[in-house]
Amino acid sequence: MKFNLTALACAAGFCAVAGAASAQVAVSGGATLTTDYMVTGVTQTQGNPAFQPWVEVESMGFYAGIWASNVKFAESDDRTEVDLYVGYRGETFGGFGYDVGYARYFYDRSGDIGGELVATLTGTMADGFSLGTDLGYDTQARNMRASVLVGYETFQGVSLSGEFGRTEAYSANFWNVGAGYNLTDYLGVDVRYHDSTISAGRIVLSGTVTFDLAQ
Repeated sequence: MKFNLTALACAAGFCAVAGAASAQVAVSGGATLTTDYMVTGVTQTQGNPAFQPWVEVESMGFYAGIWASNVKFAESDDRTEVDLYVGYRGETFGGFGYDVGYARYFYDRSGDIGGELVATLTGTMADGFSLGTDLGYDTQARNMRASVLVGYETFQGVSLSGEFGRTEAYSANFWNVGAGYNLTDYLGVDVRYHDSTISAGRIVLSGTVTFDLAQ
């Protein structure tokens, strides 16, 4: 849960936020295979691997999409999560990319568990350094999460990045640090260490493929 496509992309490689789409309508998709599904430093699969496909439609900065993952919790029988999300992304006059939207979370047994307002602001600083922030507000539980994102693009093509934040859902701090590398324009890998004040730290390896379905 707490899915935000732009934030995940920034965490994996601190990618720049896209501006308004040049085509009238663009359809993209992709999938991630990861050794663990982590949210704010807490596993959503009890340490097991996850497969996470997604499809998104975008037009002039407005977008809508669907994202899914297998899950495994000690306190419920849920095995599948599906997130529906909408939003708008663009760029400020100062060159900062922004993304504002709303995501709704569904599970195969628990059903609709509520939604979250999300906002991300990212910008490239000097000498390959990047800085950003990711905010979320759970409209049902009425709690906040907030984190700071930092990144650095090395000359070898490896993206170093980290995140530090706090969530009111568990009254906990969380953080991660790792490195990503794009093998091709459509295939990337990421290795990352996740930790929080309420869970044990763990290393997560992920591979992501993206593709254009229509443009």
